[in-house]
This record gives sequence, C-alpha cells and structure tokens, in this order.
Amino acid sequence: MRITKYVEVEAEIEVDVSFSDLVSEMKVSAENTRAMLTGFSNFMRFSQTLPDELLSTLNEKQREIIVNTLSEQLARISSIALQSNPVSG
Repeated sequence: MRITKYVEVEAEIEVDVSFSDLVSEMKVSAENTRAMLTGFSNFMRFSQTLPDELLSTLNEKQREIIVNTLSEQLARISSIALQSNPVSG
C-alpha cells in the first residue's frame, strides 16, 4: 500500500535583489512615498556627517563619479513635474 503525504518544509534562504529590482516594483502609494523619503533622509544624514578628512581620501575619478551622479539626480528630481494629486506622507 502506498500513501502520499505532503510535508511542509520551512527553510531560511538568502536571495540577492538589486536596488533597481526592488524599486521597480514600488508603486505610487503613501507607504512607498514615506519609504522613499526615509531613504533620502538616511542618505543625506550619512553624506552630511562624512568628515572632510575622509572625503579627502577619494581619488579624482571617485570624486568625479560621485559629483556627476549626484548632479544628474538633482537635475532629474528638479525637472520632474509634480503630480496633480501628490501622495502625502
């Protein structure tokens, strides 16, 4: 005689998820607006508290990449039109 038994297995796994994968799934909602603002806030606090002595260890290419990327993102954020009914957080 054969019996079929279904067994549930619980296992902890790790998966690699890129920021772009994660963010691409974010829909417009008050919760995601708060998450976005928290991310910006964390980044700004981090960057504002970096000591000049540590920043001076960047080589010219690293500095150029950081400055260009931040400039591009500032221009992007500044140029995006506000939604007519923005989601408040």
